[in-house]
Amino acid sequence: MKKENSLGTEPTIGIIVPVYNVDQYLEECLESIVGQKHPFAEVILVNDGSTDNSGEICRKYCEKYHYFSMISQKNAGPSIARNAGLQVARSDYVVFVDSDDIISNDMSLKLKMTLCDRIFDCVFYNADILHDDRHGESQGYFKRNRQFYGKEMRGTTYLFRAFPGDYIVSPCMAVYNRRFLLNNKVFFPEGVYFEDHVFCLRTLLLAEKVMCIGESLYIRRCRKGSIMGDINSYKKCMDMIAVNRVVWDVIKESDTDSLFQIHFVSYYLINAWRVIWKSDYYAAVKEMWTDLITVFHDIWMSKYMAETMGLGDQLALYLFLHEWKGQTALCIEEVKEQVENGMIQKLNKVSFLDSDQKIGIYGIGKHTDKLLELYRKYIGRIGKGIFFITSDSAQIVQMYDGYPIVTCNEIPNDTDHIVISSLIYQNEMYEALTRAGIAEGKIVKLYEENAFCDLAVAAEILAV
Repeated sequence: MKKENSLGTEPTIGIIVPVYNVDQYLEECLESIVGQKHPFAEVILVNDGSTDNSGEICRKYCEKYHYFSMISQKNAGPSIARNAGLQVARSDYVVFVDSDDIISNDMSLKLKMTLCDRIFDCVFYNADILHDDRHGESQGYFKRNRQFYGKEMRGTTYLFRAFPGDYIVSPCMAVYNRRFLLNNKVFFPEGVYFEDHVFCLRTLLLAEKVMCIGESLYIRRCRKGSIMGDINSYKKCMDMIAVNRVVWDVIKESDTDSLFQIHFVSYYLINAWRVIWKSDYYAAVKEMWTDLITVFHDIWMSKYMAETMGLGDQLALYLFLHEWKGQTALCIEEVKEQVENGMIQKLNKVSFLDSDQKIGIYGIGKHTDKLLELYRKYIGRIGKGIFFITSDSAQIVQMYDGYPIVTCNEIPNDTDHIVISSLIYQNEMYEALTRAGIAEGKIVKLYEENAFCDLAVAAEILAV
């Protein structure tokens, strides 16, 4: 039942929390739910066969708070746990919360204000990051581009515009219309890791009305020992391949255009290969990986040949040819040349050869190292007028690769250009530079908005 308030018709919102052996973090998670300025209508705790004190903590909260309830099941994984909670939920909308994470104390209020008198299939919000016992993504990693804030659109419209940079695969960063999920049979695939990829893709392909809001309502904990903290396992490599098969089928059956489909397939193929290649289990999953390459050949090759491809798609094609053992009309050396030409085009966006220009390079990590390495390989020497920029004001090192380091607020006024070295943090770095007063015309972005492969990944694939 809905009730009236000063905002109009107030929707009911429930929380679903899968719980498995997280007694160290569970109470902090549940306290963030209890401490809402406006309480949720229901909180469903799904105890997924915990063997520590998690089950007892769940029971304690259910006894103390009338709107808490618990489902107990044998350990079956977060997918089945979330699906079980969704089946018994009664709220208009549901939010999925991982049991080692936290939510902001005004999540319920902000979501009710957004959903009041407007019906959405899902509403996306941002997340902050709490670094526990390991370093990880930057605070901007789970922030969507502000161009999406407050705009109502179809799910496919958001998918086209957001992919890949703002395509955040996390069911915990949205509130979902329960009836929309049930009516469309949008559940989490059972028994595999990376199940979120299928759930999030199907949600966007089916949703008639979605919106993004700019608030960070969720806090993700980065820690060792989490389900996704270490992907170097046999099962995770197998599941990475399996999820590729599923998302490829889902996108193939959608009404999305062919060029977007091959972008999507390229993105997932390259990511899967990088996970498996860097793991200890490449040989162990080789047969299943070969089957995936066969699917690529049988279903996707004709689509690739019919489109004008960007660097990422050319890289996927090169990777396929490297792994494929059958006959094909394509020559791997020709595709490699196309990839290298695409890399050179990006490198030519900067003018490191000109010793008379003062050029800043934003970043002092692996992306910058690879940029300099490839520039020297394909273009030539680097002039004396470059310097490096870091966001960290506490940076101890004063020199990098023999050149000086400054912060964003210390950039010399006579700087001619600033090159952003990272694809992942390109938008975040761009905003930092503009906040520091750098004119947009001086900032050089190496990558287009829909790029999903940077120079480091390209070099990595060509080196296999």
